[in-house]
Amino acid sequence: MISSGVLIGLKTLTGLVSPLTIGIVGPLLALSRLKYAAARWTYRLGVASLAILGISALPVVAKLAALSLEGQYPPQAIAALPRVDVAVLLGGATRGVAEPRLEVELGTAGNRVVHAARLYRAGKVRKILVSAGGLAWNGTAVAEADAIAAVLMEFGVPQVDLVLERHSRTTAENAEQSQRVWAEQRFTSGLLVTSALHMPRALGLFRRVGLDLVPATTDVTVTWPIVGGPLDLIPNATSLVLFGNALHEWIAIAFDRASRIFSQQSFR
Repeated sequence: MISSGVLIGLKTLTGLVSPLTIGIVGPLLALSRLKYAAARWTYRLGVASLAILGISALPVVAKLAALSLEGQYPPQAIAALPRVDVAVLLGGATRGVAEPRLEVELGTAGNRVVHAARLYRAGKVRKILVSAGGLAWNGTAVAEADAIAAVLMEFGVPQVDLVLERHSRTTAENAEQSQRVWAEQRFTSGLLVTSALHMPRALGLFRRVGLDLVPATTDVTVTWPIVGGPLDLIPNATSLVLFGNALHEWIAIAFDRASRIFSQQSFR
């Protein structure tokens, strides 16, 4: 498993190449150089940084970036999904108890939990495997799997039908740890429940460890039409976040592929 220090470093690196960071740091660097030399590159750096920030915050650009991922595995009606042994539900869906919050709350990806409960209540799965550990960069050692299980039980899923995997901290570890639990529980078929934006990377990692799951996509952010009016051509903070999330996924996919190639080369 990757150390907590390396995980925090990767998260930091992703943040440093985000459009928001570039848009802020670029102009500041350009201005800091102006008193030493009125070089053209400082002006170009500032303009390019602001352009990246502005373009990334355009709703139409952010939607297209997200659609490049979400369009790979569109959501299916629950009735169209096969009956399987287990739904593998990935974390990142809740906000834990922390003052002044008094109870576990569903976060921006909370529909993952709702969708898993719907699948269970529709009789599509016998068990729900919750794969979600503690996140070192969030300053908590409490496994999110327990918080998600509490919400699922509120939704009517019996505790006996919940299998908790509390050790994973990344999507790659979700796949590795779930594969171990899968073998222990002797599951033979399953659905993967995660956000549409996250599904391409997650499904690829699970298939790499030998789990050929059926995607049960939820938490879709991009809806039609892509351009619904003039506001979709005006930059806003929400679109900047969406573009950043899509960029994060593409960077993570590239990193996963590079690490796989490197590991293969090291064994030759």
